[in-house]
Amino acid sequence: MDLSAYERRILNAIPTDIKTPFMASYAIAVARQLRAAFRERHTIDSVVNQILDTLEVVESSEPVVRVVEISSNKRVLTLNLPDQPFIVDTVRMLLKQMGQFSLTGFNVIVGLERNDQGQIIAVDQPDFQLESILRFELEGEFYSNAVEMQATLFRHLQLATVIVRDFTGMTDLLDRAHARFEDAARAQVEKRDVYLEAADFVTWMLQENFVFMGLHTLDDQMGVLSSDASSLWDPTIVEWKPEGHDMAVVVRKGNVESPVHRMGLVDEIFLAVPTRDGKGIFPVRIVGLFTYRAVTQTSRHVPVLRRVLSNLLIQDNPPKGSFRYKGICNVFDSLPTEFLFNMGTTAQLLDLIERVLEAEQESDMRIDIAEQEREDTAFVLVAMPRADWSDERLDGVVNLLKEHTDANYVDHGAFIGRYNTMLLHFYLTGTKELTKDVKGDLMQTLTESVRPWRSQLADGLQAAYESADVERLMVKYASAFNDTYQRLRPMSETMEDIQVLEQLDNKDVIVRLFVVEET
Repeated sequence: MDLSAYERRILNAIPTDIKTPFMASYAIAVARQLRAAFRERHTIDSVVNQILDTLEVVESSEPVVRVVEISSNKRVLTLNLPDQPFIVDTVRMLLKQMGQFSLTGFNVIVGLERNDQGQIIAVDQPDFQLESILRFELEGEFYSNAVEMQATLFRHLQLATVIVRDFTGMTDLLDRAHARFEDAARAQVEKRDVYLEAADFVTWMLQENFVFMGLHTLDDQMGVLSSDASSLWDPTIVEWKPEGHDMAVVVRKGNVESPVHRMGLVDEIFLAVPTRDGKGIFPVRIVGLFTYRAVTQTSRHVPVLRRVLSNLLIQDNPPKGSFRYKGICNVFDSLPTEFLFNMGTTAQLLDLIERVLEAEQESDMRIDIAEQEREDTAFVLVAMPRADWSDERLDGVVNLLKEHTDANYVDHGAFIGRYNTMLLHFYLTGTKELTKDVKGDLMQTLTESVRPWRSQLADGLQAAYESADVERLMVKYASAFNDTYQRLRPMSETMEDIQVLEQLDNKDVIVRLFVVEET
């Protein structure tokens, strides 16, 4: 294959004493896949040195993850594994969890032929085994040392390997469960709708809406629930026996962080598959994670959730096509999918939707934290005039929620009501227990962050002064403080400043001294 000018420069920069045919082929195979941005950021000599740095893990006969500490906040990660899904996104997810805030480097896929002893004998041919090679330079305030980071990465990548290995087995079993649900729907007329809904849900999951990590039945254990993953994963789901449900599908949030794909607690699913004689059930327990595709769909069209919406409308009984009917449907669609799967009773969900519809009619800001059965999840509703919201604020709100609740994952939805009201819903998982004080502090911080400064000023003046003075003070001070002051100073301090300014006359001088705490 002809070499590009860049590849020739890489080849020429390899030190002569190590420029073997293997080295040349390997360096070119890696260089050919480097992104333009990486090439522009690094000199040719730097790129060659980074390629050479991967040799230790590539030449190993076993999969290797290596983390080298450069300084207290700098490390270099290199790894080599047989290519498979989940490698890069899992590594990036875990590094962020462990304190990484800056990452540069490359990940490439190279075909390598190895002998029986695992030694490389040829490089970069179409029929060779594809291997994933990664080198990242990291900066961050790391929560674990290099050895612990290396072990954590390797353990999660081992889980990814068993997930990929058993994927076909898990989907084949679910295909059989789907067929069983359909057979039962024909045989048991009284449960026909329940079983058809379950069959549709299984089909929906298989359409790239669920990352299957593990599956457990009385006869089969696969993925993270297989026996060879027992030292890597706590299979608490196998003890789960849902009760009091009229559905053949039950979904809940697990208590374990997702090992692959994206951050958040895993999703757990229980399928009550009817036996052939119709007298019992064959339990199928699944652990995994709803994909981004799943959680961004319109909920009224998702199997199981569409039945939840139907039950809501039956219980509330609004006239079809009315403002209330449409309002319930639209709010339901705007609520995060994972939240809807885990919400408790129909009455609880209808109560929450009622709160949203009430907030829709208010012209001022409103924050509500809905109670959840589990202490490690929370639902936050923010309502405000549409004109006061900008999409640029979203990341700031998400970060505030994580900071105050210790949530590991935040999903969100938005709904624009009839009265030009912006309704934002945030579903948090992995939170600490939200006490009354924590909720109060969170609501105050969110209000100060999101509510327009002029509205906060008006509230403060109304609370501190007679109504006759409020309009005068608003005219005087609403435009008196610059943007930097408004962004950085809390409203309580603004009220103190106004109080001091109001005490001044033409002869007085008031001096306030501030002590800046060292950080």
